[in-house]
Amino acid sequence: MLSLRGALWAVVLAAMVCGAPGTGGAQSTTQSAASGEPGTAELSAAQQALGRGEYAKALDILEGVLKNQTDSQALIEAGRLLSEVLEKGGQKLAEAKALATAKKYPEAVAVLMDLAEQFVGTEVGRTAMAQLAALRSDDEAAKVLRLAVGAEDAEGIMTRADALVARKQYAQAVDRYGLVASLYPRFADQAKEKVRLLLSDEQVARRIKEQRAARRAVGWLSIARNYAHIGRMEQARGFYEKVIRSYPHTGYARAARKELKGLVH
Repeated sequence: MLSLRGALWAVVLAAMVCGAPGTGGAQSTTQSAASGEPGTAELSAAQQALGRGEYAKALDILEGVLKNQTDSQALIEAGRLLSEVLEKGGQKLAEAKALATAKKYPEAVAVLMDLAEQFVGTEVGRTAMAQLAALRSDDEAAKVLRLAVGAEDAEGIMTRADALVARKQYAQAVDRYGLVASLYPRFADQAKEKVRLLLSDEQVARRIKEQRAARRAVGWLSIARNYAHIGRMEQARGFYEKVIRSYPHTGYARAARKELKGLVH
């Protein structure tokens, strides 16, 4: 989903340049929490998760806010925090690249492995995976990589994926099983079998498709709202119409149609 998040990041940065309200950094989250504004508990939790380096948790919370909130200030603040999470992911990728260049392979691998899971299903996660794959072509780095990808790590990711299944967050679980299959050859068959079992259930397979579609629709709606917030109505219109075309018989399309009618020309 990072292409959507990346676009939202650009919109939020534009809002900051234009001086739009709700983009005042961590202080605005704290002030909003103190005033009891909509979504502030979730935004505060996301800020705290970001501070602890729990990027996956922060992303999940923020995507929930963007999906469920209608308050414009909460949506803008969620977008701002989302941009911070993405920026941190980019910084960590650069850090890993620098470590690998300096042949500090254990440290580089540790950073990349963490990013691959925390940002799974995003461009940051895919880039981390690509960097890990590149390390395999270096004999010295490949040896470190083989030592780093141990059974304990694989089992940990599988356990977290199983927990996501229990919470019916099937799409995220499938992403993590896929990560195990890519990084841990010894566990690849087990991970693939879990995915196969999920997809063999028609109801679950339908939920996975719906969850992936929801992430895209929420992303497009968020971008449209942020564009509208900073007065870029044509760009906002384009993303509202994209939601309507792609998911015409959903609540997301209904929201897009309603908000589209309210745009000031």
